[in-house]
Amino acid sequence: MSMTIEYVRFACADPEQLASHRNRLISVLRERYGSDFLGAHLARYEDTPLIDLIL
Repeated sequence: MSMTIEYVRFACADPEQLASHRNRLISVLRERYGSDFLGAHLARYEDTPLIDLIL
């Protein structure tokens, strides 16, 4: 079994709006990948860009 890690750094005009839709994205990933979806993590740098890490 192999694991895929998606790591994306990006800027967002409205991080709060992005975060408000996050639960829906995670639900879609869980539906599609089942137990193979290990998690999604969103973090913010001090200088504003965001990191999205999906396992």
